[in-house]
Amino acid sequence: MSIVTNQLTPNIVEKILYSRGVWELNLNYDTNKINDIVNKVYNLEKEAYSSSTGRTFIQKKGFHSENLIKVPFFKPIINDILKLVNNELATILKRKDKYGNFAKNPNFYFVTEDVWTVIWRKGDFNAPHRHPDNHIAGAFYFKVPSSPNSGGELAISNINVNQLPIHDTDMSNGMSLRKLSPKLGHGILFRADLEHFVLPSYK
Repeated sequence: MSIVTNQLTPNIVEKILYSRGVWELNLNYDTNKINDIVNKVYNLEKEAYSSSTGRTFIQKKGFHSENLIKVPFFKPIINDILKLVNNELATILKRKDKYGNFAKNPNFYFVTEDVWTVIWRKGDFNAPHRHPDNHIAGAFYFKVPSSPNSGGELAISNINVNQLPIHDTDMSNGMSLRKLSPKLGHGILFRADLEHFVLPSYK
């Protein structure tokens, strides 16, 4: 089943899933910029800048970093993401009066306090989870498998409960699952009350 899309801005595509918000953002980074990011991530792995906090990642050979908020290299990247979110996505949501409890206030803007990087290797996956007490979650991709059927897709399931801080009354439906394939230099953002996980990597 194909996913209906709607081009909101030159950099943001809305994916129509479960009447909830799922958006694909394009950072428009060139190959050199992407390669710099990938090299930095591999260096963090070599430096053992890994997280000891419990998350939902199940990794056999992969890597999961500590929070990157205070790492100087990543600050411009985080700022680029927030510019897209606040100057384009939030503006569209306000204009359409969607998800009013976090987009309607003209003085409201998104901030982030938790950013990490992950390297997936064969057998790694991420268990189903949500992000309560957050509005938006997501992932950006700076290296993707070149061969098909490699696994590692982001999967989003239809919610059957609402979680704070988002409330809405549209509970149409049985449980279902949609897979979203990563695109190099793009990110997928979604409402944090959507249950999501990452399918196992096969290669």
